[in-house]
Amino acid sequence: MSALLEVRDLTFAYQDRAVLSRVTFSIGTGEVVGLVGPNGSGKSTLLRLALGLLAADQGELRVVGTPIAALSRKALARHAAFVPQDTVMEIAFTVRDVVAMGRHPHLGRFQPETPADEAAVRWALEATSTQALAERTLQELSGGERQRVILARALAQQATILLLDEPTANLDVAHQLEMLMLVRAVVREGRCALIAIHDLALAARFCDRIVMLSEGAVVALGTPREVITEAHLARYFRIQAKVRWEPELGGLLVLPRAPLPERDC
Repeated sequence: MSALLEVRDLTFAYQDRAVLSRVTFSIGTGEVVGLVGPNGSGKSTLLRLALGLLAADQGELRVVGTPIAALSRKALARHAAFVPQDTVMEIAFTVRDVVAMGRHPHLGRFQPETPADEAAVRWALEATSTQALAERTLQELSGGERQRVILARALAQQATILLLDEPTANLDVAHQLEMLMLVRAVVREGRCALIAIHDLALAARFCDRIVMLSEGAVVALGTPREVITEAHLARYFRIQAKVRWEPELGGLLVLPRAPLPERDC
């Protein structure tokens, strides 16, 4: 299994505050990896580094074997697509216009859409069940509908790597499942995904492996059953929880019970 995204000894600090420390992992073709950790553990910063929005102090990220520092913003966008927690646009773009923005990395300056671009947009709208919204503006939509449209934009981009930051945060349960099932199906066709996610049960259900961060460091890396354990939740999330494997569901059942007191420094 070839690595599509490689994170090597990645270290980053805001001014004098360390955010990530020597983070190392890779994601192979066809793999969905979950990025979990308490607030402030460095998940969103890691995604921003992978998008080239921040520069690492040490180490590097590679996409399809190439250091991102060697890629232009447009070239990187052909490899990696991003789904943020929410998107606000000042201009009243239609849904179709927003999804078509995913084709910009493939077009030259002032180049009109080709039939292939139009087909990619149609497929993305259909795959995310947003074709009925195509002529509405983004401002008219609910938070959950907007999130599906932004996923459609990322799919239209046809990038090899999907980077998602809390993609299910504004969705109802049915659309949470639909989104993650779609991401997994697309990934199985030769892509990969890195998903920052708070819902540990969904992470266990849909991710092949989990990277657990705490205070900017990788504290656990492996399958969901290896990483999402009662001991890890107590130590790094400061919660008392019951974790149980459910064979019928094909996933873990995570039942938080109570917060634990903060450790003495």
